[in-house]
Amino acid sequence: MALTVHGFENSANSAYKIVQETSSGTTLVENATGSSGRIYCITLTNTDNSNGGISKFFLRNSTTPTVGTTEPDLVLACGSNTSERYEFPNGLPFTVLSFYTSRNLATSDTTAPGTTKVVILCS
Repeated sequence: MALTVHGFENSANSAYKIVQETSSGTTLVENATGSSGRIYCITLTNTDNSNGGISKFFLRNSTTPTVGTTEPDLVLACGSNTSERYEFPNGLPFTVLSFYTSRNLATSDTTAPGTTKVVILCS
């Protein structure tokens, strides 16, 4: 797990962040941005040749979600050895942005996925 967050501005009124987790797994990335905002794009890249990954996002709760127990607000899939890009042109609002990736869709799943990279463009 290697989380990085970089901020940049394209004008005086537009500040953005890029959140990058190079190896998202079943360890929760908690409060990734440190503040509320909007998600504009999420790119998932899975380099595992055998297994897909299901990234589970928590957007609105200030309490720490529990991996395998707390129902996610957003679930996005990425098949084996593929990349998927999910765009939200109007911005998907979040209060606290936390996430993790497991191998299967069920909320209760805590099976470690293959190597899944998560990149989020947000404000």
